[in-house]
Amino acid sequence: MRMKFTNITTSPKDIVVTTLFQVKIGTLISYFNIYIPFAMIEQLRELLNNSPQEKLHQKNNQWRATLAKQVQHSKLELIDNFIDIPMRLSKVLKLQPGDILTIEKPDRFIVHVDGIPILSSHYGTLNGQYAPAAC
Repeated sequence: MRMKFTNITTSPKDIVVTTLFQVKIGTLISYFNIYIPFAMIEQLRELLNNSPQEKLHQKNNQWRATLAKQVQHSKLELIDNFIDIPMRLSKVLKLQPGDILTIEKPDRFIVHVDGIPILSSHYGTLNGQYAPAAC
């Protein structure tokens, strides 16, 4: 309860790092201190003094390069629902080869991978037939 009676270091001249924390639970607010002898964190001094941003940036670039290489060799299933034709099951069962279903061609369509939209496109033409054109 009294800090002056605690023995944190082996010598009274040793440096101690202190950090104050606030804990709030409901309407109750309390504070507590953490005391760490400097000798325990001295080996981390270089990390604390030097900005970790440069090292983090290098690690991010390495991670991105590795990820890009692995993604290039992965296979994805692209799914696009080009058109929905609402029709009763009784009418579907009556369809015969050669029956024509009239549709309204939408202006755009969205391609999904695992249910996540990744590509928006429009219809173009190829050899006189409609075909999706990537945007």
